[in-house]
Amino acid sequence: MQISYFQRPLGEGRMEGIFRGWTGGKPFGFISPDDGSAVVFMHETALVTPLPLRAGTRVSFEVEVGEKGPVARQVRALAAAARLQGAVVRWLDDRGFGFIRVPNESREAFVHSKQLPPGTSYLSLGDVVEFTPLPTERGADAIDVVVVGWEPPNDTVNRFVDPELRLAKLADMGGGRWLFDLAELAEEEPWA
Repeated sequence: MQISYFQRPLGEGRMEGIFRGWTGGKPFGFISPDDGSAVVFMHETALVTPLPLRAGTRVSFEVEVGEKGPVARQVRALAAAARLQGAVVRWLDDRGFGFIRVPNESREAFVHSKQLPPGTSYLSLGDVVEFTPLPTERGADAIDVVVVGWEPPNDTVNRFVDPELRLAKLADMGGGRWLFDLAELAEEEPWA
């Protein structure tokens, strides 16, 4: 006997929200509804829009309760994702997250390492990134993050990075693990 994944509708009509992105190259992802309700699971088979869906895209959808929680069906893209650009002003490598300052914005955007491209696990101070903002209760999360440049330290006003952080990039050797990675490559010396 096969059990249907969809059990019953949550409410009448369609909802709108922002698609958060695909989960690690798998055929599913999540939607943050505009009404602030719980994040909704979405399988790629629920997408009725013929275009590929990118993180940050506004979508409309119907919601049903599945075995593990709310599930989206009949998902349609409404508008392309708005992209912002800013610079990394803080990165906590041991915790896997940091913050991006966007010019002319009062708050910084939160960024988690899970939102970085495959094979990238950290950002460096001064990295200029492009991202899709996902509104949250505390400001915005940066999703679908791509490094597009770097603001070099100098004595002039840097438009992204705080003055005390200008020279930090010179000392950044890559996420704090560079010394351990180098030690693993070292060969034993004959006199040791």
